[in-house]
Amino acid sequence: MDERGDESLAPMACHPEMAYHPEMARHPEMVRHPEMARHPEMVRHPERSEGSPLPLSSDSPARSRASLGMTGMSVELEVKAVIPDLEALRARLLAAGATPRFRGRMSDRRYDRPGGELSLRDQVLRVRAFHHPGGRTASVIAWKGPVERSADGYKRRGEIELPVTGTEAASPHALLSALGYVVVHAIDREVELFDLAAATVRTEQYPRMDALLEIEGEPAAIERAIRATGIPRAEFTADSLADFVRRFELRTGQGALLALP
Repeated sequence: MDERGDESLAPMACHPEMAYHPEMARHPEMVRHPEMARHPEMVRHPERSEGSPLPLSSDSPARSRASLGMTGMSVELEVKAVIPDLEALRARLLAAGATPRFRGRMSDRRYDRPGGELSLRDQVLRVRAFHHPGGRTASVIAWKGPVERSADGYKRRGEIELPVTGTEAASPHALLSALGYVVVHAIDREVELFDLAAATVRTEQYPRMDALLEIEGEPAAIERAIRATGIPRAEFTADSLADFVRRFELRTGQGALLALP
């Protein structure tokens, strides 16, 4: 055995489950990356570990932990549309039985390492802050996996979210900065969140951009909420915010403004 032999085998002592995956014999890099031993499909499909969008069939489950191979991860399904008339939409939602849950400013700060490590893998590390009346702020730190688009028009991605509590001195920003992350993208918007049956509906107003509507939930709940809005189904897409920004700028000739100065 060479002088590196003990070191290269050390992870197996800490991860005995690695011995149960025959893929290891053909892929010794799994010894160096225990996560690959628990999920050998990453070796057979390396594109899945690089953040490439994956096409989905229309009957893909809306929320499936097993489909992403990670316990504790939830899966979000959502669609977005431009809001033609915000007040009319709000009246329709309330008439349909929607329950308002939050109204105020929502701030997003996206983090990455200077080399764009997460962006290259189509992953997101984000801190979202809800600014309540009276000065109270509630924050959520989230990781989001690569985007998948279903054949029936939903945006789908895995996510892990954790609420943040504590003082400003123990803020998520301080923690992430200590780990080498920097803010690479900022978004500030006035939002209103509604619960409508099993769907979450959110209106979004930006400093300078089209007002958007996002609906999240299981497919049946999303479709019921879409019908309640009165906005044609064809207007809802799985497009990203960047896609809506490009269309706004092409249509108006103005640059979109997504964050407050």
